[in-house]
Amino acid sequence: MGALQAALNRHSVHLATSIAARLVEAYPDNPQLLQALGHCLCLRGNDQAALGFLKQALEKKPTDAAIRFNLVIAQLWAGQSQEAQHTLHGLPESLWTHPRFMQLAVEIFLASDDRRPETVRDALALCEQLLQGQANHPEKLLLKGQVLSEAGDLDLALTVFERAWQVLEAQPTSADAPVLSPLATRLLYHWAEALGRQAPEDAERVCDMLWRACEQRPYSRFTARAWDDLQTWIGRSPAPQHASVATLHERIRSIWAQYGGEQLTTSFGDFGLPYQGFEPLWLPGTRPTRARLAIYGLDEVLPEHARALDIGCNHGYLLVGLGERLSQGDGFDISQACVDVGNEVAAFMGHDHIRLWQDTFESFISGESGEYDLVIACAVHHWIGMPLDAFGEHLYRLCRPGGVVLLESQGRRRTDLGEEGFADKVRCVEQAGFETIRQGDLCDDAVNYREFRLLRRRG
Repeated sequence: MGALQAALNRHSVHLATSIAARLVEAYPDNPQLLQALGHCLCLRGNDQAALGFLKQALEKKPTDAAIRFNLVIAQLWAGQSQEAQHTLHGLPESLWTHPRFMQLAVEIFLASDDRRPETVRDALALCEQLLQGQANHPEKLLLKGQVLSEAGDLDLALTVFERAWQVLEAQPTSADAPVLSPLATRLLYHWAEALGRQAPEDAERVCDMLWRACEQRPYSRFTARAWDDLQTWIGRSPAPQHASVATLHERIRSIWAQYGGEQLTTSFGDFGLPYQGFEPLWLPGTRPTRARLAIYGLDEVLPEHARALDIGCNHGYLLVGLGERLSQGDGFDISQACVDVGNEVAAFMGHDHIRLWQDTFESFISGESGEYDLVIACAVHHWIGMPLDAFGEHLYRLCRPGGVVLLESQGRRRTDLGEEGFADKVRCVEQAGFETIRQGDLCDDAVNYREFRLLRRRG
């Protein structure tokens, strides 16, 4: 259970789900483990599965308040506010003054349609009780701000949200402390919501705040909500740069709709959001392109007017981010939808020298490809389908003399451990005629620790 709690503290919900699932498989009748798995699935956005496990847990231990509290959360996030109300009030009255009970009672109010003055007053009274002795508790301040916003007291709501943000920013961080970004995302999302109610004409500011929510990592289900709202508000913004980006976003959404039947499980990041993000155009993704490029330091090793290839490019945003340094950027991926999106973004940026297409590595190497100054091969060695020494030989042929290859390890849904044996795999590739000129690590999605190597081709 210690490993499970550590994963939850990091909001590494996929790892936590895997741990909980293994424990439930070993001890299927344990209500605490069923609760843990249900909670993890809830955090992942798998609402129906979460409800199933939490209801099983409650059936096995109906007097357990913690199980009931977690079931209420799952019901709320699944849009079942009436069921949540019934579940919460199944607790004995002696627990109705428990802080968790009062907090969930406020959450139920927020999820309901009841905005009668007396109901609003009751919700505000609960918020004040929750803040007694904890006036600077960011999550409880967030709840108060939401209630004030629903009550129409938008000026005070915005003041409370700002106070909550100040408190959150001042929170100390440590390796063992829970990750605060999911709460930050939720706060920014509701803050933007209140701002939009108060000043609907100030769409530009609302958009900025929603994008700040999208920039928080690791991602949570509120990131997806912020992205959805951003799509609406960006179309309302009078800012010229927002209008052009809104048109691009509409085209991208249209592309995804055309490929709804494509199996994209390896192309997507978490919570239904893309794997790659491109910050300059407000395109979210679990992995931020500009941040990655700054860590890799490719600008420092690339010649002017370089030719670059990205194997398994996803949207090809690494090429787009390097676009001004390149004379030619080629990328391929098994997903047609991913490369179609990337081509739209490249065209929008004016990079007609970047070309992305659907292909497999085997098919690509069977044709004439030429030599490149940079070959990007991030976490592709596990699906290439050939021995690493053979892969290294192909990379050698794809690189011009003095050219560089970027290798990156596979993520493991852990922030403390990288891919097992990655250093040995790099050495195997090096034997084809490379030397390592730079190595480093990154955790840009705040979920996966990854290592990378820049290899230069000899001769």
